[in-house]
Amino acid sequence: MAYGLGRPWRRTADDNYVTARWCYHEDLNIDFFWLAVRCLEKYLKAALLMNGRPVFTYQHDIVRLYAAVKPLAPELLPDMLAKPGDMPPQSLPPRLRAPATTFTERANAS
Repeated sequence: MAYGLGRPWRRTADDNYVTARWCYHEDLNIDFFWLAVRCLEKYLKAALLMNGRPVFTYQHDIVRLYAAVKPLAPELLPDMLAKPGDMPPQSLPPRLRAPATTFTERANAS
């Protein structure tokens, strides 16, 4: 039963993910980052719903969402984010490695 509750969130997140990738390849950076953060938010909410947890108290706070989902599957969520080896250097700010919590805090602030 709980699995079905997360399905609409996951479908929308999938759409945002595909569109964000397209924006990245078309150098639409603002749209890429916006859609990537919204995608992350929806996947995190879907994970909570699929585990029988409420989501509406989180609003758009991906820092809190990430913290709530991390204990459910710690082996699936990264502790550190690293730049992929084939990503052009101008695609990321000078900090190439950052804790995942730092990323979610920065994304949540924008």
